[in-house]
Amino acid sequence: LVQLLPETEVPSFDTYFAYPDAMKNQAKLHVFRDFIIAKARSWSF
Repeated sequence: LVQLLPETEVPSFDTYFAYPDAMKNQAKLHVFRDFIIAKARSWSF
């Protein structure tokens, strides 16, 4: 990917992590969620 218009500021937005209720206690879901959250903190637009 190539960033276009790097000087342009974009508004923040809410992001949701949705999954089936049956998976709410699965360790692999928690690990994946924590991974995505950690990566998202370093995202810049």
